[in-house]
Amino acid sequence: MALLGLALALAAIAIAQWWHGGSLLTLLDGPAFLIVVGGTLGAVILQTPRQYLLQAFGQLVGAEPPPGISPSRGSG
Repeated sequence: MALLGLALALAAIAIAQWWHGGSLLTLLDGPAFLIVVGGTLGAVILQTPRQYLLQAFGQLVGAEPPPGISPSRGSG
């Protein structure tokens, strides 16, 4: 159901943009992207208890790539 909802949302955005006479490329806006991503990260950090946030950052730092993938060369 989640994939269907995502597909429907993306289709609605594309159709509305086309209907309005705009290009889909106008939806790619760097400053808007930074506002959305930065605001989302800020909200997550603000709402997550410190214990869990530090635990998540620790797991991220200690994460290793799957077997067979080198971080410097990509897959193979």
